[in-house]
Amino acid sequence: MAKSFTLLNMNKRILGSEVRDFLAVDSNVNKHGNSVPISLSIYVAFLLSFLSLFYSVELNGQNVLYGKVTDADNGKALAFVNVVVDGGRLGAMTDIDGRYSIDINTTIEKLSFSYIGYSPVEVAYEDGVYELNVEMTPMVFELGEVLIEAGENPAHRIIDSVLRYRSLNNPEHLDSYSYTIYDLMTFSIDSAFLQSQSLNAPAMKKMFDNNDLMAMETVSEVRYKAGKKSQEVIGNRISGLQDSKFVYLVNNIQSVSFYDELINIMGSSYVNPISRGSKNKYFFNLEEVIGIGGGDSLYVISFHPYRNTNFDGMEGVMTINSGGWALQNVKVSPFLRGEHAMWDVVIQQLYERVADHWFPIQLNTNISITLGEMSSAADAPPIIATGKSYLSDIIINPDLRRRDFAMAEIDVLPGSGRRDEAFWNSYRDAHMAERIEKTHYFMDSISENVVNFDKVFNFLSDLMTNFYLPMGCVDINLNKVANYSFSRKLYLGMGLLTNDRFSRHIRFDGYFGYWFGQKWSDYGGGVKWYISRRHDAMLQLRYDHNACGMGEFSGFSEINSMLNAVNYKDYYISMDVRQDAFDITLSSRMGKSLKGFLSFRVDEKMFLRDDFFVTNGSVERPTMRLANAELRMRFAYKEKLVRTYDGIQSLGTIYPVVWFSYLRSFKGVLGGQYDFSRYQLQLEQNLYTKYYGATNIMLQAGYVDAVAPVLEIFNITGTWAPFGLYAPGSFATMREYEFFCTSFVSLFLIHRFGNLLWRTNIDWCSPEPSLALNMGWGKLDDSYKTYNSDLKAFDKGFYEAGVVVDNVLNISYLKMGLGAFYRFGPYAYDKTLDNFAWKWNFLISL
Repeated sequence: MAKSFTLLNMNKRILGSEVRDFLAVDSNVNKHGNSVPISLSIYVAFLLSFLSLFYSVELNGQNVLYGKVTDADNGKALAFVNVVVDGGRLGAMTDIDGRYSIDINTTIEKLSFSYIGYSPVEVAYEDGVYELNVEMTPMVFELGEVLIEAGENPAHRIIDSVLRYRSLNNPEHLDSYSYTIYDLMTFSIDSAFLQSQSLNAPAMKKMFDNNDLMAMETVSEVRYKAGKKSQEVIGNRISGLQDSKFVYLVNNIQSVSFYDELINIMGSSYVNPISRGSKNKYFFNLEEVIGIGGGDSLYVISFHPYRNTNFDGMEGVMTINSGGWALQNVKVSPFLRGEHAMWDVVIQQLYERVADHWFPIQLNTNISITLGEMSSAADAPPIIATGKSYLSDIIINPDLRRRDFAMAEIDVLPGSGRRDEAFWNSYRDAHMAERIEKTHYFMDSISENVVNFDKVFNFLSDLMTNFYLPMGCVDINLNKVANYSFSRKLYLGMGLLTNDRFSRHIRFDGYFGYWFGQKWSDYGGGVKWYISRRHDAMLQLRYDHNACGMGEFSGFSEINSMLNAVNYKDYYISMDVRQDAFDITLSSRMGKSLKGFLSFRVDEKMFLRDDFFVTNGSVERPTMRLANAELRMRFAYKEKLVRTYDGIQSLGTIYPVVWFSYLRSFKGVLGGQYDFSRYQLQLEQNLYTKYYGATNIMLQAGYVDAVAPVLEIFNITGTWAPFGLYAPGSFATMREYEFFCTSFVSLFLIHRFGNLLWRTNIDWCSPEPSLALNMGWGKLDDSYKTYNSDLKAFDKGFYEAGVVVDNVLNISYLKMGLGAFYRFGPYAYDKTLDNFAWKWNFLISL
């Protein structure tokens, strides 16, 4: 194998000339100016053929029959094909790459190849043949209910056995394990499609017959013990990128084990056919029984959701080994019930006994992406993405210690992106190595001569993640360029900040803008010092001259983009408080689940409206100085973290995310005029149920322990408008400045059914209904009546309910929906129509 890779390096110059011919990046280079002489190419081809013959002879000496099974129509490898010897025992089963091997120790007369959805193939064996490749022809095949005339469905007895042993066979229930995993994802364009097009089809076909459009490779070392998991990425490579912020991991595409209640496919959860209650939702059919010796058998079972059910299910085939009633392989895809999908996904998993425990050893992901669904070009070529993962060095119940687990579950080690070819060749499949290397060289040539993919990728990453527009060593903060508020109207301005091209350790930012409705300017700036990106430690100093809301319950969101639904309520908040604020904040992670923020702030505030504060019949516009110290804590139990050279990112947790804030205002410190404490608490959790959808729960609470300025107590956020924007985490029917509290509790519940209630096959309309219930309770200290006698709290309880239908309109990157909320209870209005709030919502997905 090492010799063949050496020859590949010799042949790179030939590949380089092909790339230049295809791209025409240098018109002064003639066709053979930089290529290896034709005689050398013939020599290389001859030598490669000789090496191939050498390997064949080596296998012959081992008395092994080997080969590959492929689809006769498209040439794709067929995984999990059963190869039966002489109509009796199972001789072999193809792996995920379609390959098989059989020891030839006895006389063989014939081989039978069977696979669901394909016509069976029977081949007479000839002595002396050691390589046998087989093509199988697809046949019209549709999974459907089969009438069971008497007794129980025989497949159910097998499924019951699998469920009984599911916990024992689940790798996550082992005391510990470790393994190394090599992940590969390639993207290609169907050459048959290119051949049918007139635009440069021959040249494109030539290129993509030899290499793919892109390849992403990752090597990771995985460790697990007692619920703790650590994945260290020791190698990371993406075609065309020299400094990638992206890491391809198979666990972002599919669940590594097929034993959980819910299976992840492309970020969506699907009900596992071997989960509790699955026999009431799935139809199972026993397709084949194959003896494998030793009294054990393989049971091939197909499955799909019953016709009259509606849930996020899957369809496919699984093979059960009666030796431990464990999965030996599974092939599934989301069940779409005729709906059109931009993504066509099929996942495959292969298991093997390791130390008397069944463990996954190969994973496969096949994705067909229809670009025509994302653009107006209906004839856009489909992209074929193929993911392969190989697990090796599997150890069951190793002795692992606490230091073997990093703070981040996924830790991209420094230097992982600078591995040499020898490293990658030690993990690649020998049959794919040459094509992978050609793909990297092809894309690296394009990135070097035509398009700098590093710049393009970083541009898109900053735009989608932070809403920043990179411009050299500075970024434009689009949040500070244009904005809108229902009270302040249009905002135009400019915001700039330095990026990693300026410095990875320090970042400066500044902004200036003007609100046309309020006729007031905002400006400010600051500096951030990244003490340690790998520990998420940062020191920030800043000054802001801007407006803010009165009595905001805030500071618990790390997503600042106004395109995020969490921040939609800001469109309704009247920024009637003017402030000049100096702030210094130190933040850092304190373990895997806890992050802390410690800040000190000096703030001059003034209320801008003359009609709000009335004392003894006269109007007063209060101005005050506050000197506040605040400790904010974010606790997310078993949060999944990814740590790269760029910092730490969260992939979420299934447990509640809790924010807590303690603020202390000091009288007499730097001119501070008040002495009080304020406490804030927010808890949020998403609960997913297999057959009923997802529920979001948000609990908010606040308390002020002493007399504070009315600007610092809690103004409960209301977002009412005759027809307004839906803002989660706010009261849809509550008016602005309707309730003020010195202590309060609010609860926001929304249950999203997704497409569980109904499904459509209309591309631009896929309604997803949700039910919402919001309630709150709070009280106000009587001393605040001196500011304004109309101030009141909702001490009798405030209640509203609503219906929101998302995706009524679904066009490309824009999704829109409609909703209605109704106010009831002690604070309901006498006129029925006054209790309604009509809503629309939108989501922009870049």
